[in-house]
Amino acid sequence: MQPLPEVSYKDASNPNIMQIGKYCSELIEDGTTLQMGIGSIPNAVLECLTNHKDLGVHTEMFSDGIIPLVESGVINNNEISACPEAINSLIAFTCHDLNLVPLHIIPHLST
Repeated sequence: MQPLPEVSYKDASNPNIMQIGKYCSELIEDGTTLQMGIGSIPNAVLECLTNHKDLGVHTEMFSDGIIPLVESGVINNNEISACPEAINSLIAFTCHDLNLVPLHIIPHLST
């Protein structure tokens, strides 16, 4: 098995990006299932979700911003009916140890 690619978008953040993340996070209700992208804005949104509850993740791309939310219990997949025991993802970009997070990477399907 090949190692997962590692990348960090934390350094690309600035006050404007964090403000966008704050605005977006205010639109997300407790119990929502997230589908996140990769980049500084999605990461800023995740950084602003620390006071939310019972969030879930079912996403194409998994990034570092999800890990602290899983560790703190904000993301727990309690409201997801399909495969709630793990985060479902096609692609993972992170600079963290993914052994800390229950992650189910769905194999890429091609014809």
